Amino acid sequence: MEHKTKKDHKLKTLVSEFENDLEKGSLKYFEEKSYNQLIDYYESENDLEKALDVSDLALDQYSYRSEFFIIKSRILIRMGDFKNAHDLLDKAEIVAPFENEIKILRAKILAMSGDTDEATQILSDLKNLSVNTDFVDILLCESYVFEFLKEYELMFNTLKKLLQLDSTNTEGLERMLLSVELSRSYKESILFHKDLLDENPYNYLAWYNLGHAYGSTQEYEEAIICLEYSYIINKNFESGYLDCADYAFQIKEYGRALDCYQELIRQFGEDGEYLILIAECQLNLNSLKA
Repeated sequence: MEHKTKKDHKLKTLVSEFENDLEKGSLKYFEEKSYNQLIDYYESENDLEKALDVSDLALDQYSYRSEFFIIKSRILIRMGDFKNAHDLLDKAEIVAPFENEIKILRAKILAMSGDTDEATQILSDLKNLSVNTDFVDILLCESYVFEFLKEYELMFNTLKKLLQLDSTNTEGLERMLLSVELSRSYKESILFHKDLLDENPYNYLAWYNLGHAYGSTQEYEEAIICLEYSYIINKNFESGYLDCADYAFQIKEYGRALDCYQELIRQFGEDGEYLILIAECQLNLNSLKA
């Protein structure tokens, strides 16, 4: 625990140092490890613009490293800028022509752009050569192919295979939630995520997905409990608070919804939208008492 606290403190110091330099317009160079930590942090916060800023700075210093071309391309894909992402992969391939991740990201761009035949061919070729870590990325990319083709059950089953290999894969878990909604595989999702949680009870996104599966089968009490676990495990998981409160509000558990919103404000600070939701809970609680 002490080691984690020290690690968190170092990361906060690094982020603060970078943001102060960014504000002053006097950015300085960092070690490769520090760039990776900053990019991971901003991606986890969904602040893709800042993640892009860091990747640009890293490329200025380490233009010979394919890793940062790949990282920047990955960020651009998340932002939907496929053309620039593709151009960066061309540059990465000059530096590292045999890097499988470059091919996987190309296939992902093709799949998300609708060219599923070429994406499938690239993935098929890669499967014959891949190691387990690559196979996870291949399956993730295949899920985009199946989504575009509206083969939602295949998408769901592909993501199951992925999560059986890597149960904490963030993108895989996020896409699993989407695939469950698209395929309406709610009962299968409940069984699957219970198995994941037997393996790792601190998997906050698995709790989140399980909560939504219960909610979709109108098992609201179970949904609320699971969503509570998601934000108890990860106090920075805003969606967990909001969706837990939403289910509680739906079943007229206004006190529980109010607790969620108040905890949200304690964690993230006051926000006009949250204050309105709190007021709605308080109005309904007063109506019940009247």
